[in-house]
Amino acid sequence: MDLLRYLALLTAPVLFGGLAFILMLHYEVGKALKIPIDGGRTIRGRPILGANKTYLGLVAMPALTALSGLLIAAPFSRYVSSGFQKSPGTLIAFGMLGLAYALGEIPNSFLKRQLDIPPGRRGDRLPFRVIFDILDAIDSLLAVGLVYLFVFRLDIYPLILLLPIGGLIHLATDWWMRQLRLKR
Repeated sequence: MDLLRYLALLTAPVLFGGLAFILMLHYEVGKALKIPIDGGRTIRGRPILGANKTYLGLVAMPALTALSGLLIAAPFSRYVSSGFQKSPGTLIAFGMLGLAYALGEIPNSFLKRQLDIPPGRRGDRLPFRVIFDILDAIDSLLAVGLVYLFVFRLDIYPLILLLPIGGLIHLATDWWMRQLRLKR
């Protein structure tokens, strides 16, 4: 399999899991789980994570990514990893990608709240805007990369290539979320 198809295959589970999650947010599916992870608690009078980091993301992203992974990548198992098969372990591994994606956003959200940047917004002042635009694009990708490296046992070379590709995809999905008024 050529490199471009391989990278698309690695991107697909998290991408389609994330797109499905965006649709869940837009159509308000899973409202019962839209409970902030931080429970409204604060540090220094500022929210720890804010209203947008909810249990819905921690539940939906792993489930949607696991489903996407099985539906999209399983037919190509011989290209991804020798241990990659249709099995409960595979479902769990893909779920770990989705969980890593969701957890990867938490440190960035914490920093933004402590700098008084509201949930769903970008920093308005330089250099914060540039720094957080970059962090927003790669924070979750780094976490997903670790799962691919240590759980799927992939080589680091394609993962390094995935960082800018995933960053661009993240910027595109952020744009879509702003169009749907899920982000500002």
